[in-house]
Amino acid sequence: MKTYPVYHDAVAYSKMAKGQFPFYISINQFENTSLHYHDFAEFSFVIDGHGTETINGVPHAFRPGTATLLLPHHYHEIHSNPGSSIYKYCCMFSIGILSDLSLDSSVYHLLWKTGSSHPSFAYFEQESLRRMLVIMADLNSEYDDDQIGRIGLIRMKLAEALLMFVRSRQQTQPDLSRQGRSETAPVIWEIISYLHLNYMDHHLTLNGIAEKFNLSPSYISHATKKYTGQYFHDYIHALKIRSATSLLLSSELTITEIAAEVGFNSSRTFYRVFKKIKGVTPDKYRST
Repeated sequence: MKTYPVYHDAVAYSKMAKGQFPFYISINQFENTSLHYHDFAEFSFVIDGHGTETINGVPHAFRPGTATLLLPHHYHEIHSNPGSSIYKYCCMFSIGILSDLSLDSSVYHLLWKTGSSHPSFAYFEQESLRRMLVIMADLNSEYDDDQIGRIGLIRMKLAEALLMFVRSRQQTQPDLSRQGRSETAPVIWEIISYLHLNYMDHHLTLNGIAEKFNLSPSYISHATKKYTGQYFHDYIHALKIRSATSLLLSSELTITEIAAEVGFNSSRTFYRVFKKIKGVTPDKYRST
């Protein structure tokens, strides 16, 4: 049976309260994780254990000193070696935090290219490994503390960790844009990431995506089905409705406003699609 990516709600997992600074860090132990994705960005650092992590179809070795940056909606899974457990820092944060880190524009450019023209991982050894361990321990400690300036220090430590990640990746990993497209990293992953970032655009169409990626509409629709379990239009509708359900429960926007916010051209279409996917109307969903 083919396994399709599962959506993980990072906010619910971290028990983040409404209005809380959108950042979470913990030390996790596990053997395997299923193929999944989430709305938050994730920066992780392996403390102990060995295995394989696969991101958007591209596998890499997971070992102590491995740092990984996942942008929102990057598909990933981890499998430890037999008899080995993975211990890692898992740092989840809203992508909006990045704009507050005051990094150089060149660093932002490299971060946004993660998973496309630049790898999603980097390996740390010796002194750089020890330094990163200190940074992650400081982040974890500050997250659990409640002293004045806590959020500001978290921002600074996160910026330091990401800057070290970019430097290490530049020194030890290839620039994928110079190698041509890998067979293990099909263009569909780029398309899916693009859809996740742009599904609310009223002008997003299958033909438009086909033209942008220089592929046929039928190829994109069937490839989307192959990798996600849904055809293109169904997948876009699922993204819109998932966003709408969150707004229905957490905001005071009217249903008409929510329909427009998630990318529907009319409330009537929104009602029809919502009921088809959720089994109830938006009004009923909000009141239960």
